[in-house]
Amino acid sequence: MNENKESVLEKQKRRYQFLLELWKVVKGSSDEQANLYVVAGSLGFSLEETWELHSYFSEKGFFAMDTSAMDITLSHRAIVEIENSLTNPQQSTEHFPSTVIQNFNAPVGSVQTGNNNVANVNQNIGQNFSEILEQLAILKNQ
Repeated sequence: MNENKESVLEKQKRRYQFLLELWKVVKGSSDEQANLYVVAGSLGFSLEETWELHSYFSEKGFFAMDTSAMDITLSHRAIVEIENSLTNPQQSTEHFPSTVIQNFNAPVGSVQTGNNNVANVNQNIGQNFSEILEQLAILKNQ
């Protein structure tokens, strides 16, 4: 996965963590308030990241009320977004990708999805190269 895509996915993950925590604190209600700093602090987010999250969600219309004390009220839109992600985790929402869990019951060299992906795979089959050459030489001489 390229570095830029990893960065975007990490940002989306942290945004989701933050919104989910806000939703929990306000008990899924647009009548309750949560302090932005307290919620972000409980997740270990820096002040700079907290401001980025505030800006992002404000622009998306996810905050119904925003006071100077940084007490946040979630909008109906934010509550619907997070509840949709919780009730249908296999489906992406407007702002968050779905979680894909893949279980493999045997060795797998690589799994690729999407366009233009490249996988460089090295598999150890249990013997080193010189042993394989010896075996091939024996087979050739028979």
